[in-house]
Amino acid sequence: LCFRNGGVYIKLGQLLGLMDHVIPFEYIEALSGCFDSCPPSSTRDVDAVFAEEFGKSPLELFESFEEGPIASASLAQVHRATLPGGRQVAVKVQHRPLLKTVRSEIAGIELVLSLVRSLEPAFGFQWLLEEGKE
Repeated sequence: LCFRNGGVYIKLGQLLGLMDHVIPFEYIEALSGCFDSCPPSSTRDVDAVFAEEFGKSPLELFESFEEGPIASASLAQVHRATLPGGRQVAVKVQHRPLLKTVRSEIAGIELVLSLVRSLEPAFGFQWLLEEGKE
């Protein structure tokens, strides 16, 4: 479910997956996949993020930029690149769909957490929302 919805939901699954002292083992086990293999963005989306943010393609900013990410996480992925002058760097690129949907996703999560809290006042997971906003 977290992967199907992507982005903030994967991050929420990761945060919940760390709470083995509160959440039953079966849920922790189900959420463990959120740590292992997040889907990468396409080369087209990566190029679009650079165009939207910098007005240039990755190859206009770097001597080299590897198309395939070395890692992909819930909110971004990392690419190897070489700066002009030869210094190798890691470049973190936010997943493009998140640029458009993150605000509405956080609002939805906030609503769900508020409803749960109104039904169960002892529910103390509002900090998850604050963590997700960062």
